[in-house]
Amino acid sequence: MLTISISGIHFSVKEVEMLNRKTLVILLTIAILVASATTVIASSGRRNHKLPQANEQWEKLYEQASGLVIEALYSQDEFTRQQLLRQAIPVFEEALTLAPDEVNTWNNLAATLYLVGDKDNALKEYTALIQAHPEVSSAYLGRGHIYEEKGEIRKAIQDYNIYLHLIADRPGDVANQNRMETQKLIDDLKKELIRRR
Repeated sequence: MLTISISGIHFSVKEVEMLNRKTLVILLTIAILVASATTVIASSGRRNHKLPQANEQWEKLYEQASGLVIEALYSQDEFTRQQLLRQAIPVFEEALTLAPDEVNTWNNLAATLYLVGDKDNALKEYTALIQAHPEVSSAYLGRGHIYEEKGEIRKAIQDYNIYLHLIADRPGDVANQNRMETQKLIDDLKKELIRRR
């Protein structure tokens, strides 16, 4: 069976085909952020040495919540997937109280809220994250998806354009694919605006 590997997490083509595109994008973003945060934790460069117990607790919570999200990704049952994602939310929230500026935790909380259908709270979290850390490209992408689904096309286009700007210099095939897909989203939304006139 053909598999796709992203940041050390493997997905079979069958598993990927079962998910709709936006769900897949959000889950893969979380998977990438989980892998990058694990690297950050291992490097100890982001640790707050003044609060080692808080860091250890944050790591445990982050790993627990991330494990639930990854387990949800592998679940072939939508009910189980939703239960696992809902279980991850309070764990991400608790982790965020210990490390309020940890952007991966914050972004993953917002993405998980989106995946369980709590778009209003996901939108609030993405917006707060963007206000605190305007350099977090994935927050614009996630918020853009929500705006698009709410029919706020101009806001979606604006967020997608900011996302494109922030990833403009990233090298590699994945970044190129993201740029092409996001530009297609923007072009499609612009056509939709013209049709609405």
